[in-house]
Amino acid sequence: MVSFSIDKQRGQVNVEWMSRPIDTNKKINKNQSLVLALTSMEQSPTFASRLKRKLLSGLILRGAYRSTIPDIKLPDQNGRLTAVSEFRGSYTLVDFWASWCGPCRKENPNLLANFNKYKEKGFSIYSISFDGDKEKWIKAIEKDGLAWTHVSDLKGWGGNILQEFNIASIPTNVLIDNEGKILVWNLTGDKLSERLSQIFDKK
Repeated sequence: MVSFSIDKQRGQVNVEWMSRPIDTNKKINKNQSLVLALTSMEQSPTFASRLKRKLLSGLILRGAYRSTIPDIKLPDQNGRLTAVSEFRGSYTLVDFWASWCGPCRKENPNLLANFNKYKEKGFSIYSISFDGDKEKWIKAIEKDGLAWTHVSDLKGWGGNILQEFNIASIPTNVLIDNEGKILVWNLTGDKLSERLSQIFDKK
């Protein structure tokens, strides 16, 4: 949550609390105005730039600009650096999870069912784990039968991805199209199945 006031003439921004991720779904217009104000500021450029990046990361990931998702490049289970941009040409669900996350493991059968149903039609999953233990991560992938791309920096909640994408909780995901453009945020259960059906069953 962010509480702020802007004085454009003085170039001042008063921010009371920034420790929680910004709810851009509800604050979209105010956040866009703040980004524009920060862009024109001359005072406190370091702080303004940091705040601007934080706001933009939240706005972009939630599809406010219908923009291309920032590229992600992390090692898979074998240490090979794999980028989400490698999946251009297919619709891809970028999935944030962890082996220790109960709700994530509960959702995995749904992901698997949809993956198996639509993988031949151009659907991929790129799972980013917030695990810190490689062995537990790999065991969870094998136990749940998750036969798609998995990556992790194995830094748990201390990795850069957490901050860059403003992740507050898991499971979290974002569906991108075959050009890497953001379509929708947080599809689980029947909502994921329905959206994929709209995309693929009409072809």
